[in-house]
Amino acid sequence: MNDELQKDIFMRKLFWDQHIHTSFSGDCEEDPVSQAAAAKEKGLIGITITDHKDGDAPGADGYLFDLDTKDYLRKIKPIASALSDSDLTVLTGLELGLTPHLAGVNKKIVSEGFDFIIGSIHYANGKDPYYPEYFKGRNVHESYLEYFQCTLDNLHAFSDFDALGHLDYMKRYCIKTYGAENGCLNYTDFSGLFDEIFIFLIEHDLALEINSGAYRAGLTEPNPGIDLIKRYKSLGGKMLTLGSDAHENRHVGLEFNRVSSILTDIGFNSYLVYKDRKPYEYPLIPCR
Repeated sequence: MNDELQKDIFMRKLFWDQHIHTSFSGDCEEDPVSQAAAAKEKGLIGITITDHKDGDAPGADGYLFDLDTKDYLRKIKPIASALSDSDLTVLTGLELGLTPHLAGVNKKIVSEGFDFIIGSIHYANGKDPYYPEYFKGRNVHESYLEYFQCTLDNLHAFSDFDALGHLDYMKRYCIKTYGAENGCLNYTDFSGLFDEIFIFLIEHDLALEINSGAYRAGLTEPNPGIDLIKRYKSLGGKMLTLGSDAHENRHVGLEFNRVSSILTDIGFNSYLVYKDRKPYEYPLIPCR
């Protein structure tokens, strides 16, 4: 094993990937065993399986996220326990799609016994920017504005989760739709909305997820972007989680060394791992 590979594995031993999908998600074909094996191979200390539950998701193209969460827990908890050993801990979580009209349903779901809940906004007023229909009849500013306003509305409607997932998620699809230059997110255009979102997270002790899945989508920074992470910190934000959003084995722990260096450059020195919905602090170090 060469020195660079040894260094890379050593650095990864500091990391826990808290956003992992498996074949229980409608958009993933990897089973939990293979995702755990990939995490071990990459030297992670732990993963949290967070399959999709989104009551608003359509069945188009097979992307159906209407997971039976009670049945899911009955199946996934024994699997996670069997996969855990001295080298890797596997926990059970959920990526919960937030929509105001589902607040009551989601409240019951989060009490079922998960270790960790990611609150993600995939749908803005019933439309997912993953699909081209979201962008019909609107310009890039209008597309971003509706999504971020819906993010804030969702927080006020329901906040019983642990971390807000991939805040500027739709940047991936704006760039795809409008092009790399025209689809870029100008954070200052929405600074008031972002400040309200961050202040809400801080006041309610909710973490901000740093999602490295943006890199597999062709972006040059995580979700949320560096300017947003800096603003979150400047407002007093301290609570971060790390997640690759891996739907394939090769993306488990994606660019975590790179993300760690970004976060330490900004001034963060730790991130959180949730077990039984309680946060535990883990160190961040520069990984050059």
